[in-house]
Amino acid sequence: MRKIILSLVAIFLSATFVSAQTETPIPINSAADFAKIGVHQDYPLTGSYIQTADINLGTITKSIGSVYYDIDNPDDVSGYFNGTYDGNGKTITCNANFNANLEYDDYNGYASYGLFGVNNGVIENLKVIANNVSFQGAALDLGLVCGCNLGEIFNCEVNGTISNGAKSTGLVAGSSIGENSIIQNCIAVGSLNGTKFTGGIVGESEGTIKACSFVGDIISYGYGEPDDRGRIKYYAYVGGIAGQGTVISSYANPRITPPETQMQYSGYYGMWQTVVCLVQLLCLVVIV
Repeated sequence: MRKIILSLVAIFLSATFVSAQTETPIPINSAADFAKIGVHQDYPLTGSYIQTADINLGTITKSIGSVYYDIDNPDDVSGYFNGTYDGNGKTITCNANFNANLEYDDYNGYASYGLFGVNNGVIENLKVIANNVSFQGAALDLGLVCGCNLGEIFNCEVNGTISNGAKSTGLVAGSSIGENSIIQNCIAVGSLNGTKFTGGIVGESEGTIKACSFVGDIISYGYGEPDDRGRIKYYAYVGGIAGQGTVISSYANPRITPPETQMQYSGYYGMWQTVVCLVQLLCLVVIV
């Protein structure tokens, strides 16, 4: 009897393993299909997807999944994209005008916007063309593939313009949070502007950025914070690949433009000075 039970258990586990290995991804072949992700019960945020055709989304105003990364509850990932999206070498074309109606004092976290809001899964083999991406309100992370990346982004190509950047801005992702986050083998071409962290691939990264490239224009407007005497001090982290983060085996040919030589903000004047510039084109720019 014991042998029979063990045999049945082995058969069950084997069947379960085979089923998991042969799970068929859900095809995405239209804008209507893409919009169902995370909304329709048959298109869960934990699903496995494969894009089967080039898609034109028109002008989008919402991201897939939650756009709010909660600093106080980092383990609650239920609202994020936790699945796998395989772009299959296909292209998504869109413009975007996100409306971030979130005030900084009301939420301890990041308001993150892109095709995907907060990615905690895998996004790969996707091409994105976005002629104009902007936001209204208090967005903190802005990118074309996702606003905030907690997971993995592989083999993606983006070509576009972010005309109204955020605190952390990159053409692939606004930020990549956590040491396990990865952005690898991604190519970005275009132009963007931002404030505090601005990079051709990602604005700010705590994880791995490897084998990526960027060619284009970056404008940083600086991020103002009061010093100990109440004066507004502008500073910014600007880089061809990342505004801030560790970059491995990557290439950038950026045209980085700071704001006007002199500017006024709340009665405080300053001049832009490049303080540090490394080989990887990770620059710290400060107004003093």
